Amino acid sequence: MGEKKPGSLTGGGLSPATRATVSPSQSPPRIVLEISDCYKRIELDFDITSAEERLNSFHKVETLIAALLAFREGLSAEAALHRCRERQLANGDKRGRV
Repeated sequence: MGEKKPGSLTGGGLSPATRATVSPSQSPPRIVLEISDCYKRIELDFDITSAEERLNSFHKVETLIAALLAFREGLSAEAALHRCRERQLANGDKRGRV
């Protein structure tokens, strides 16, 4: 594996098409959320060209927030179990009980 790089979360910046006045001949505004870790990157597109697409984009954001909150809870629980196991091993308990 290569050298680890810090993860990042970018978004909120608007594409040049969004900043400019959009005419029917121009491409529609594009809003992208980029999430990356040490090795991988994903881009999520959020369409705001119609009321239905805006509702879908907000639903996507809410779903992502709920998934991240659930993931954080699980990560916290796993970290607590790991700390407990480390303490047991440090104290000489090698039976594997938590």
